Amino acid sequence: MELPKGYNSVDKTLVCRLKKSLYGLRQAFRQWFGKFSTTLIGNGFSQLKNDYYLFTIDKGASLVILLVYVDDILLAGPSVACVHSIQAKLQALFKLKIHGPLKYFLGLEIANSTKGIVLTQQKYAFSLLEDTGFLGCKPSSLPMDPNLKLNMLNGDYCLIPQCTGV
Repeated sequence: MELPKGYNSVDKTLVCRLKKSLYGLRQAFRQWFGKFSTTLIGNGFSQLKNDYYLFTIDKGASLVILLVYVDDILLAGPSVACVHSIQAKLQALFKLKIHGPLKYFLGLEIANSTKGIVLTQQKYAFSLLEDTGFLGCKPSSLPMDPNLKLNMLNGDYCLIPQCTGV
């Protein structure tokens, strides 16, 4: 027996009001993420144990990282070809909007330069100042050196395992 495609009313002026939509249900994201993560793992991704929304896949000489945040998916990796390949595969499996290179995420502005990636929170800081009414206040000096340059080898925590600075 085939189920009806929708509710058909004799009176065409009547409409149906939904009590709950799937998008508004608390378990909707969990259901979607369950299917999404199962698909990723089935296609060779590894899910990190300390952050369940972070996935990695090692494609030979290239690592691709996938991060899920609510309804946003970030793909990153040194090989543009690998990232585009995974993006195309995900596009075929799920209905996705591709927004191109990352520019703004969680209050961070991201820009690529010849020296690397530049992260700023200027837009976020201005919106906080505007919301709290402090936009017209005088600036104050910071308790740190504003010209400090950080890299993987200096500082209290080294990002390279062979480093002896830890």
